[in-house]
Amino acid sequence: MLNRARARSNRPSEHNQNKRSMDIAYIFRRRPGTYSIERVFAPILAQLRSQGIAGATRQVPRESSSFWNVLVNIAWSRRVKAELVHVTGDVNYCVLGLGSRKSVLTIHDCGYLAQLRGWRRWLVKKLWVDWPVSRCTAVTCVSEKTRQELLRLTPVAPEKVVVIHNPLQPQFVHKTEATWPDCPRILHFNVTPNKNLERTIAALEGIPCHLRIIGPLHDAQKRELEQRRIDFSQGENLSDEQMLHEYEQCDLVCFPSTYEGFGLPVIEAQAVGRPVLTSLTPPLPEVGGDGGACYVDPFDVASIRAGLLKMTADSDYRAGLVAAGFANVRRFQAATIARQYAELYARLLA
Repeated sequence: MLNRARARSNRPSEHNQNKRSMDIAYIFRRRPGTYSIERVFAPILAQLRSQGIAGATRQVPRESSSFWNVLVNIAWSRRVKAELVHVTGDVNYCVLGLGSRKSVLTIHDCGYLAQLRGWRRWLVKKLWVDWPVSRCTAVTCVSEKTRQELLRLTPVAPEKVVVIHNPLQPQFVHKTEATWPDCPRILHFNVTPNKNLERTIAALEGIPCHLRIIGPLHDAQKRELEQRRIDFSQGENLSDEQMLHEYEQCDLVCFPSTYEGFGLPVIEAQAVGRPVLTSLTPPLPEVGGDGGACYVDPFDVASIRAGLLKMTADSDYRAGLVAAGFANVRRFQAATIARQYAELYARLLA
């Protein structure tokens, strides 16, 4: 009994393990004009540095636009020297060049596979999912939905795959109260098919509002807006400061996406103090929290319209959404997410 107690007293605590010097390298993709993964990890890395964990960041030399470029990036990753290497996403195949080094792979979503067929899908699945997941030491997924998707796609021990959510960017804070106008400003992000703009336009027909759309509109979408007589404006290529301004200027955020790996606009809107309409489709209820958003069926125009009408008409309902949103975003503070990564690193290096 005494020996067991002495052994426990000599074992470093998890807190001390987290504080031990960690040699970590982070591998990022190369994709000009797209910075979502980089934005996600910037506050995490800043918080880890404040906790005494400083890692070197590396960017692959080439975009993943050809099989040859993928091979070049894998060969390049062999030269990344660290005790633990964290592949932050999109260039999952870099794990294949790390040899016996311990590694963490973050997977944001698996939706790209649905767009591929035949041998291309087979090859991409092997390079981005099957082989890297089998070779890495641990996998983190940004939502439980993405985790379940991964477990269905490839044979992997469930305990190897953990959920660590994306963090809220520190600039998204509550500064101004929204006073509800007769013609509310509704903010809608992106125009790709999964963002569901066409159904949003149909749902808004006849509802007095101004629809603010972020993303490059197609001609067909412009015609639809004009035919349904929706008052709208459009912006794109916004900086972080401009994006924050869009949230502050809007009265309601409409995000009825049909597919997401996480759904950052939901927590960004909540943090700024704006009511959110989003999808019942996972992972959005997981991200938005209980009572933190108006959840609708994204494939049903009538459901989206009913949600928008309730939000525009019921001030108490809107206030409840905002209050629940403030409570929900506490889960996504960068310090909390960084601590989860630090604990994972410590377990793998112990």
